[in-house]
Amino acid sequence: MLERQFRKRFGPLDADTEARLRSASSAEIEHWAERIFDARQLADVFTDEEPGPVAIRESQDYAAVTGRR
Repeated sequence: MLERQFRKRFGPLDADTEARLRSASSAEIEHWAERIFDARQLADVFTDEEPGPVAIRESQDYAAVTGRR
């Protein structure tokens, strides 16, 4: 399921990403499944860094413009 979500959000996956998904633990898959919502690109799903100031500022701008969070 996560592979399908990745493809829909980010396009075709390379062989390394497919292998990483196949060999992932259930905890990793759960972690990545949560990160897909905030990721701007596929690499963001796999990094342990929190969203930077630009992403936070953009989400705040989005909330101000749309009234949604």
